[in-house]
Amino acid sequence: MMNRSTSLKSRPAEWSRGFTIVELLVTIGIIVALLGLLLVGLNAASAFAKRAKTSTLMHTIAQGLAQFKEDVGYYPPVLGVRGASTVASVPGEIGYARDLLMPPAIANPTVPTAAEMASVRNWWSITSLPDYLVGYDDRTRDGYGFVSASPLANSPGQMEMPINGIRHCGRDGVWGAALNPNPLAANAIGCYKQRNPGGGATGNPNSWTGLGVSGRQLGPYFELKDADFIGGIAGVDGQGEPIVLRAEETQDFDLLPKCFIDPWGRPIRYFRRGYNALDPASLNMNFNLGDVIALRPKTIPPGTEADGYADANNDTSTTRGLVSAEFALLSSGPDRLWDATTRVDATGWNADNVVETGP
Repeated sequence: MMNRSTSLKSRPAEWSRGFTIVELLVTIGIIVALLGLLLVGLNAASAFAKRAKTSTLMHTIAQGLAQFKEDVGYYPPVLGVRGASTVASVPGEIGYARDLLMPPAIANPTVPTAAEMASVRNWWSITSLPDYLVGYDDRTRDGYGFVSASPLANSPGQMEMPINGIRHCGRDGVWGAALNPNPLAANAIGCYKQRNPGGGATGNPNSWTGLGVSGRQLGPYFELKDADFIGGIAGVDGQGEPIVLRAEETQDFDLLPKCFIDPWGRPIRYFRRGYNALDPASLNMNFNLGDVIALRPKTIPPGTEADGYADANNDTSTTRGLVSAEFALLSSGPDRLWDATTRVDATGWNADNVVETGP
């Protein structure tokens, strides 16, 4: 009988040789290709999950807006940065990015000027949503709660207790800042510092009225379960885009105006249908959300087409849904970029925008 050692010695030599260099390279190449496919799949799954998370967030915001209108009678006005002539033009000043932005004025909607079209597409807010759906001010700004006797820990000063909620914001939608401005600063109609929920001015242009606050308690309309969805606006960059910081990124977070942010860290933009100046419950038929170019989809399904203002490529294509919508929410998507001037842009910035309209 042949023993084990004899059997092994009698096998062909090629049975015992190792991999050749070519075989190793092929094997490594296959492994690298498989890893690449795995990473692509993981990235695609992550992007899909973030888009789904964004859609869920925006749908929840839309539900809050609908409830706000049911209670108040109109959708929140558009708040934003005012010009350098006001007190709210730089970060850190009271009211920065939270003054009333008057609706665009369109003299002839059939033939709008370039400046009028630009005013329509740039009429949006990132501070309206947290201001009206959550409420971050004390009672001297939004009429809700009371001011604590002593500063809270890690706060810039006396803060509201309880923290979130508002009182009815009145006919003008900005707590009297438009219809009942402080008499010593009446030229600053709509400014954040003109909010006067008490209904009577103090005569001091640098203070608010916190006495005699009345009106129904409202909200909050949005339950912020994830702190990653709230950001502070610290200014604008060279392209005019908001600089957004999270709470852990600055010690002055409480001082900054707030915005809701998507999973990519960019603010959710709020657009609403036009209304007549100082009356957010009215309807201005001279323009609609179908005229806002960045909201238009890249592909418009047959049977849903409508016409709006021409974009930079002279494209008037929009949708009936946008024309009839009362508000819209926009996330700039994974690339964090958007183009306000063209529906289908060469860079593809608008291709991944996430849009929610209502109702």
